Amino acid sequence: MKKVFDRAELEDDIPILEPPEMDKCIVGLQDNRLTYSYMKLLEYFQTTGMTEGESEDWIVYNVIGLNLVNIQYPDV
Repeated sequence: MKKVFDRAELEDDIPILEPPEMDKCIVGLQDNRLTYSYMKLLEYFQTTGMTEGESEDWIVYNVIGLNLVNIQYPDV
């Protein structure tokens, strides 16, 4: 899979989620903010041992709640 960006090339003021394994959830850059796929974040957190519900709660509180990145939601 082709990376959307290289961490070393990002401007210093662009927030990025840690750990670096979450980079695979990035789908773009808009308005000087990285855009993360909600579905990829959900999958990532489930690989860490969280249930789907725990992953959803974590994303809402610790990712969306910080308002530092853009989230791309799936089309419904």
